[in-house]
Parts: sequence; structure tokens; C-alpha cells
Amino acid sequence: MNRANTLVWILLVGLTLLSFALGERHLPSAALFLVAATKAWFVARHFMELRHAAAVWTFAAGSLIIAFVFLGIVMT
Repeated sequence: MNRANTLVWILLVGLTLLSFALGERHLPSAALFLVAATKAWFVARHFMELRHAAAVWTFAAGSLIIAFVFLGIVMT
């Protein structure tokens, strides 16, 4: 495992703790969806090697994450 993956993993742990803290304070679910989208982007980009994929796949993954966040916010 290289240094970049380790730093991203630490960031993901921090974002998980942040989402737990936001959930405990009963904040609006939009904040939780945004944290989850950020985590999904980092997982896709760094651990699923999306950073080395073609631009169309990066755009498609980002658009899908945004669509899920929008759908989640609208449905709550």
C-alpha cells in the first residue's frame, strides 16, 4: 500500500467519524448524504482506480454519485 492510499484511508475514517457525529446531533440528512458522496468519490477514485480510467468513466461515476445524493435528499 502506498502513501496516497494510506492518506485517503485516514481521510475516509475521519469522514466516517464526522458522519457519526452529524447523525448523533440529528442534523439534516442532506449533510449525511454529502459526506457519504465524498466518501464514495474517494473510494471510487483511489481504491477502484478511477483516477487512471478514461475521462468518460470518471464523469459517469461522478454523475451517478451526484444523482444518488440528489435522489436521497429528495426522497427524505
